[in-house]
Amino acid sequence: MLNFCRFLFVAALWLTAMLPAVATSKPAEVMLFQGGQEADGSYSLGLEIRLAPGWMTYWRKPGEAGIAPQFKTDQSENLKSFEVLFPAPKIFHEGGYATLGYENRVIFPLRIAPKDFAKPVTLRMSVDFGVCEKICLPQSYIFNDVLSKAANAAQRPLIIKAVKELPKRDDAALSEATIKNAETVSVSFSLKGKRQDSFALMELTGDETVYMATQKENAAAFTFILPKMPAEPLHARITVVDVTKAFYAEKILNFRYLTKKQGE
Repeated sequence: MLNFCRFLFVAALWLTAMLPAVATSKPAEVMLFQGGQEADGSYSLGLEIRLAPGWMTYWRKPGEAGIAPQFKTDQSENLKSFEVLFPAPKIFHEGGYATLGYENRVIFPLRIAPKDFAKPVTLRMSVDFGVCEKICLPQSYIFNDVLSKAANAAQRPLIIKAVKELPKRDDAALSEATIKNAETVSVSFSLKGKRQDSFALMELTGDETVYMATQKENAAAFTFILPKMPAEPLHARITVVDVTKAFYAEKILNFRYLTKKQGE
């Protein structure tokens, strides 16, 4: 499904280039915020996407359809590392698919470390992402900025707020995994503490799929179904989102003793 969606995304890019220019309202507007240089020498930035009413864009793993945002910074100068931080997404149901993303407005905090703290950083960044309403459209933006050591007084508070709202790591909030190999392979976690209308997302190392689970009848547990039994232990990142806040936990899933169906 993801490969097919990528094909559609590339095809949409080509078709968009072939269409004549017409005056239409934009489904998305993008702005780069500069928060200045931190005490450790890194730079804080934020990429804001404002979406027109009814439009949405995608999380780092889009779900059952869609395209994740792509960031390229390889042409930058004096850039050692670049990290995009993703706010907790919402689940959208459209056309029989469950997708993950954002509506209205989202700010992605960016973390940049320079190779040489004494020299300026020139950020040359391309951002490609998809936006969807009744149709889906590709969006492409290019930035070429020398990063300022001084913070933009209006933009830095927005970056700080976006960072504070990111999911925080809390491994103790989830139990260790209970893994069963029956008709399907299931991975379950018990949730410590009550949460309202929550859902969970599980990402596995080396797997492009994001597994989704919703809370059933306020039960304090989530169960994910895998298509097959992995041969090796896997690192899992589980993000839990509810109506008030989100957190994530990291666990090691050990399938070593579950290579056969239970009962065999």
